Amino acid sequence: MPDPSLNLLVPSLRTAERPMAFTFGEFMRGAFFACGWFWLFSLACFPIAAAMGWYDLATWVTATFYTAVLGGVIVVPAAMLAALIVWSPIAYVLGWSLRRVGSFRAHLTAFAALGLVIGTTSASAVFLVFFTAQPAGAIPFAVAAALAVPLGWYRTARFAVRACTELAKQPS
Repeated sequence: MPDPSLNLLVPSLRTAERPMAFTFGEFMRGAFFACGWFWLFSLACFPIAAAMGWYDLATWVTATFYTAVLGGVIVVPAAMLAALIVWSPIAYVLGWSLRRVGSFRAHLTAFAALGLVIGTTSASAVFLVFFTAQPAGAIPFAVAAALAVPLGWYRTARFAVRACTELAKQPS
């Protein structure tokens, strides 16, 4: 039997007391949207990170190409999977703790802060392991995560709340 939390036609967990309650399916959708945003942002981060460490134009172009190809295909997906495994429980607890707060701004602020923590720690760890000579290159990736996490939350929350509102408007 399919998981009912993944079906938008299932009655919502959101109530007047818990306006931002969410299902596990909605949480996972937000986590994967955040990963998608981060992957897109990371493609722009590679040239920035390369520019922070290489100043010779030919070396910069070559390094940017190789790091974007290798990083975008191998390093970033592996780092995203590791971050998803490590940070999802913390993000879930944060969302669960905020379920009674109806303000989108409060949620965006909380998830942006979490994204900055995720990005700083995860990018620093990846750069220490793979790029020990250029640890400052982690900065653009930390910023990318600080943007991606609240964007993933926002996209999912907006869709879920809108679907819930539309479902409530339908005659019984």
